Amino acid sequence: MNYNHMSKNELIEELNKKDKIIKRMKYIFGRDPVTSVYNRKLGLEKLHREIKLAKINKGNLIITFADVNNLKYINDNYGHDTGDYVLETLCSIIKNNIRKRDFIFRYGGDEFIIVFLKSNMNDANKILFRIQNEIDELGEDLEYKMGLSYGLVEYNKNTDKTIEDLIKIADYRMYENKREIG
Repeated sequence: MNYNHMSKNELIEELNKKDKIIKRMKYIFGRDPVTSVYNRKLGLEKLHREIKLAKINKGNLIITFADVNNLKYINDNYGHDTGDYVLETLCSIIKNNIRKRDFIFRYGGDEFIIVFLKSNMNDANKILFRIQNEIDELGEDLEYKMGLSYGLVEYNKNTDKTIEDLIKIADYRMYENKREIG
């Protein structure tokens, strides 16, 4: 496109249109298509930024590694559309219960990371308990069992672990939780 013939106002309008397109594309490419939560790439970028901010401000945050229980069974026995419905529903419940400043992203197939900013283990556990109760209530009306297993790790000013290490710790704690549930 030749911009030489445009007036200043036309040029500004054209640039604003392109800016909106770029923002929309970033939104689309940064989201998981099934659940509409951040995808792994964007989620990890955001987590890295938040860790840097917490380090600068001597703040803390909670990283929660969550795994959808029975998703393979649901996909195999009820179909992938039902599995997608479970993922969409669980993410919707999570998004409706976490605070606006907190965020969730899809880490892998049935794995999600929930980040509670400016939070502690007690506050995060209260929110997760509320989420789990809502999932349990919804599951009472279904012919398959739906749920989440999760593990938490806290980042604070004394933490000397990398993000990858923190995620591994939360993942390990999630598997401990999964074993307890059975």
